[in-house]
Amino acid sequence: MSCPANANQAVKELAMRKRILVIDDEVDMVRLLGHRLAMAEFESIPANNGKQALQILSEKELDLVITDIVMPEMDGYTLCKLMKASEHYAHLPIIVTTAFSEREQEFRDLGVDDFLIKPVDPQKLLDAIERALSRHHQKRLHKIVLFEKDVSPAIKMAIKQFRDMGFKIDVEFIQDHTDLIREVLRHQPDIFIMDTVQTDMPAPQIIRQLHGYVLTREMSILVYTSESGAEPKIKKRRRAKTQTDSIIQQCLDAGAAKAICPWDRETFLSVLFEYCR
Repeated sequence: MSCPANANQAVKELAMRKRILVIDDEVDMVRLLGHRLAMAEFESIPANNGKQALQILSEKELDLVITDIVMPEMDGYTLCKLMKASEHYAHLPIIVTTAFSEREQEFRDLGVDDFLIKPVDPQKLLDAIERALSRHHQKRLHKIVLFEKDVSPAIKMAIKQFRDMGFKIDVEFIQDHTDLIREVLRHQPDIFIMDTVQTDMPAPQIIRQLHGYVLTREMSILVYTSESGAEPKIKKRRRAKTQTDSIIQQCLDAGAAKAICPWDRETFLSVLFEYCR
């Protein structure tokens, strides 16, 4: 069943990079929900019971959980209770889908975000996801560490503009490249933004090392270059690469999530919208 043609564009914007855990002991239901989520550009990860879901939660970074109630090995109520009691998973939004409407208050008391009765209407599901993710991101404080020797007024202006729009970000500037990795590990940010040409070791090496630590394995690393006159576009392989292009590509190959090109207020602001909404 497809979603209405006029589905809210905000849902697709929220779907960017969002991973949803779908838990139900009925395989067909998991597939159906996964199909609906894929149509709205979400990534879905399947699980067949609460025990399996907890294992996935310990291994992957997720944005939202959709769970049934009656399941073998561990039911939905026990799963929700364990999640809300955990410092690692309590922040995750939870949507319960079930045929047992009389248990709604029981789950509301646990702190779940929404309670949908089966069969689940596709648009109601997307509406519930949009509400849950919006509430979650309004509450969440994104931590950013930015390595830049000379912090430009344009970047400071972009940060102020983003905060003035109501988004919560904590930005820490590192201007000394000495012990850069140790400083990033100390702050444990959600996002690390790095100048590729002003470090005491090759930028790709720094990226690999940071992704080797458990504390920063899921951290998004973004790169840019402050080199004067550098070509802002990563050229295709068939064209001759500049030295800067080559470094940027090496950083992406090493695990950097994105190259910010050009390094200016407008582009940086668009990156904040992408990663901190």
